[in-house]
Amino acid sequence: MSSDLKKYVAIRYNTATGFMPSQWKGKGRANLDPVWLVERLALFDTYCAPSLEGQSLTDFTVLVGFDSETHENYIRTVCDCAIGIDVRPVLICAGQNHNVAFNAFVQSDTDAEFVSLTRLDSDDALAPTFMERVDFYARREIAKGEVDQQPLYIAFPHG
Repeated sequence: MSSDLKKYVAIRYNTATGFMPSQWKGKGRANLDPVWLVERLALFDTYCAPSLEGQSLTDFTVLVGFDSETHENYIRTVCDCAIGIDVRPVLICAGQNHNVAFNAFVQSDTDAEFVSLTRLDSDDALAPTFMERVDFYARREIAKGEVDQQPLYIAFPHG
Protein backbone atom coordinates (compact mmCIF):
# COMPACT_ATOMS: atom_id res chain seq x y z
CA MET A 1 0.00 0.00 0.00
CA SER A 2 2.14 2.91 -1.10
CA SER A 3 0.25 6.15 -1.40
CA ASP A 4 1.73 9.61 -1.33
CA LEU A 5 0.63 10.47 2.22
CA LYS A 6 2.13 13.18 4.44
CA LYS A 7 1.12 13.13 8.10
CA TYR A 8 0.96 16.10 10.47
CA VAL A 9 0.01 16.59 14.10
CA ALA A 10 -1.24 20.13 14.79
CA ILE A 11 -0.96 21.51 18.31
CA ARG A 12 -2.43 24.87 19.26
CA TYR A 13 0.03 25.80 21.97
CA ASN A 14 -0.47 29.39 23.13
CA THR A 15 -2.38 31.11 20.37
CA ALA A 16 -4.50 34.08 21.42
CA THR A 17 -8.01 32.81 22.11
CA GLY A 18 -9.25 35.22 24.76
CA PHE A 19 -9.11 32.64 27.55
CA MET A 20 -8.30 33.59 31.14
CA PRO A 21 -6.77 31.03 33.49
CA SER A 22 -8.83 30.76 36.66
CA GLN A 23 -5.91 31.79 38.91
CA TRP A 24 -4.58 34.57 36.66
CA LYS A 25 -4.91 38.17 37.84
CA GLY A 26 -2.49 39.87 35.43
CA LYS A 27 -3.00 42.39 32.68
CA GLY A 28 -2.64 41.92 28.95
CA ARG A 29 -2.90 38.60 27.15
CA ALA A 30 -2.84 35.60 29.47
CA ASN A 31 -1.38 33.34 26.76
CA LEU A 32 1.88 35.34 26.97
CA ASP A 33 2.08 35.41 30.77
CA PRO A 34 5.49 34.00 31.82
CA VAL A 35 4.07 32.00 34.75
CA TRP A 36 1.41 30.42 32.56
CA LEU A 37 4.00 29.64 29.87
CA VAL A 38 6.26 27.87 32.39
CA GLU A 39 3.31 25.78 33.60
CA ARG A 40 2.28 25.02 30.00
CA LEU A 41 5.83 23.92 29.14
CA ALA A 42 5.88 21.55 32.12
CA LEU A 43 2.64 19.92 30.93
CA PHE A 44 3.86 19.70 27.34
CA ASP A 45 7.21 18.25 28.38
CA THR A 46 5.58 15.75 30.76
CA TYR A 47 2.74 14.41 28.59
CA CYS A 48 2.70 15.54 24.99
CA ALA A 49 6.37 15.50 23.93
CA PRO A 50 7.16 12.00 25.30
CA SER A 51 4.07 10.60 23.58
CA LEU A 52 5.27 12.06 20.27
CA GLU A 53 8.77 10.65 20.79
CA GLY A 54 7.34 7.25 21.68
CA GLN A 55 5.32 6.72 18.50
CA SER A 56 5.91 3.37 16.80
CA LEU A 57 5.81 5.19 13.43
CA THR A 58 7.64 8.53 13.36
CA ASP A 59 7.30 9.71 9.75
CA PHE A 60 5.15 12.70 10.67
CA THR A 61 5.65 16.40 11.27
CA VAL A 62 4.40 18.23 14.34
CA LEU A 63 3.12 21.76 13.83
CA VAL A 64 3.04 23.83 17.01
CA GLY A 65 0.94 26.98 16.84
CA PHE A 66 2.38 29.86 18.86
CA ASP A 67 1.19 33.39 19.39
CA SER A 68 3.37 35.44 17.06
CA GLU A 69 4.54 37.53 20.02
CA THR A 70 5.98 34.53 21.89
CA HIS A 71 9.71 34.89 22.52
CA GLU A 72 11.84 32.93 20.05
CA ASN A 73 13.85 31.24 22.83
CA TYR A 74 10.64 29.87 24.35
CA ILE A 75 9.50 28.62 20.94
CA ARG A 76 12.85 26.90 20.43
CA THR A 77 12.63 25.30 23.89
CA VAL A 78 9.18 23.86 23.18
CA CYS A 79 10.15 22.62 19.72
CA ASP A 80 13.24 20.91 21.15
CA CYS A 81 11.20 18.93 23.71
CA ALA A 82 10.31 16.10 21.29
CA ILE A 83 13.72 14.65 20.43
CA GLY A 84 13.94 12.94 17.05
CA ILE A 85 10.60 14.34 15.86
CA ASP A 86 10.23 16.94 13.11
CA VAL A 87 8.66 19.85 15.01
CA ARG A 88 7.90 23.12 13.23
CA PRO A 89 6.60 26.32 14.79
CA VAL A 90 3.67 28.08 13.16
CA LEU A 91 3.37 31.72 14.25
CA ILE A 92 -0.20 32.92 14.53
CA CYS A 93 -1.14 36.57 14.99
CA ALA A 94 -3.81 37.54 17.52
CA GLY A 95 -7.16 37.32 15.77
CA GLN A 96 -5.89 34.95 13.08
CA ASN A 97 -7.66 31.60 12.81
CA HIS A 98 -5.24 28.86 13.85
CA ASN A 99 -6.88 26.30 11.53
CA VAL A 100 -6.30 28.60 8.56
CA ALA A 101 -2.66 29.07 9.62
CA PHE A 102 -2.11 25.31 9.97
CA ASN A 103 -3.71 24.61 6.59
CA ALA A 104 -1.65 27.33 4.90
CA PHE A 105 1.53 25.87 6.39
CA VAL A 106 0.66 22.37 5.18
CA GLN A 107 -0.15 23.59 1.68
CA SER A 108 3.20 25.36 1.43
CA ASP A 109 5.13 22.47 3.02
CA THR A 110 4.08 19.50 0.92
CA ASP A 111 2.84 18.53 -2.49
CA ALA A 112 1.77 15.08 -1.31
CA GLU A 113 -1.37 13.78 -2.96
CA PHE A 114 -2.90 13.02 0.46
CA VAL A 115 -2.45 14.76 3.80
CA SER A 116 -3.38 13.59 7.27
CA LEU A 117 -3.84 16.32 9.88
CA THR A 118 -4.41 15.23 13.48
CA ARG A 119 -5.25 17.75 16.20
CA LEU A 120 -3.68 17.34 19.63
CA ASP A 121 -3.88 19.49 22.74
CA SER A 122 -0.53 20.55 24.15
CA ASP A 123 -1.27 18.94 27.51
CA ASP A 124 -2.50 15.61 26.11
CA ALA A 125 -0.72 12.45 24.99
CA LEU A 126 -1.06 10.00 22.11
CA ALA A 127 -1.10 6.22 22.49
CA PRO A 128 2.22 4.74 21.29
CA THR A 129 0.65 3.25 18.14
CA PHE A 130 -1.63 6.18 17.32
CA MET A 131 0.23 7.48 14.25
CA GLU A 132 0.76 3.92 13.01
CA ARG A 133 -3.00 3.34 13.18
CA VAL A 134 -3.71 6.66 11.44
CA ASP A 135 -1.27 5.67 8.69
CA PHE A 136 -2.81 2.20 8.31
CA TYR A 137 -6.43 3.35 8.16
CA ALA A 138 -5.71 6.35 5.93
CA ARG A 139 -3.78 4.22 3.43
CA ARG A 140 -6.48 1.55 3.50
CA GLU A 141 -9.21 4.08 2.69
CA ILE A 142 -7.05 5.75 0.03
CA ALA A 143 -6.47 2.36 -1.63
CA LYS A 144 -10.24 1.74 -1.64
CA GLY A 145 -10.79 5.11 -3.33
CA GLU A 146 -12.82 6.44 -0.40
CA VAL A 147 -11.11 9.84 -0.34
CA ASP A 148 -11.28 10.71 -4.02
CA GLN A 149 -14.40 12.84 -3.70
CA GLN A 150 -14.54 13.85 -0.05
CA PRO A 151 -12.35 14.29 3.00
CA LEU A 152 -11.75 11.23 5.13
CA TYR A 153 -12.37 11.45 8.86
CA ILE A 154 -10.97 8.69 11.05
CA ALA A 155 -12.43 8.43 14.52
CA PHE A 156 -11.08 6.12 17.18
CA PRO A 157 -13.98 5.46 19.56
CA HIS A 158 -11.65 4.36 22.37
CA GLY A 159 -8.99 7.05 22.00
